[in-house]
Amino acid sequence: MRDQDLLALDEKEMRNVRGHKISMIFQDPMTSLNPSIPIGKQIEESLIIHLKMSREKAGARVCELLDLFQSRILTFQGSDFLTNSVAG
Repeated sequence: MRDQDLLALDEKEMRNVRGHKISMIFQDPMTSLNPSIPIGKQIEESLIIHLKMSREKAGARVCELLDLFQSRILTFQGSDFLTNSVAG
């Protein structure tokens, strides 16, 4: 990755790279999200691990992100976007 040899990094250094500089977004929801855990908790966990946020700050950020997502969904409500892309 640019001037950094990822193969030379130990696990701790690589964990710092993941989520900050590189990440993978799986398209299959069965492999990327756990349906038994609320989405907010899953996002919060990622913020705590990768961005070293406190639980309080991560919780507040999750609320901001979910509000933003809800606003975008409401913007598209009734359009083809909602029925074809978001719903499924």
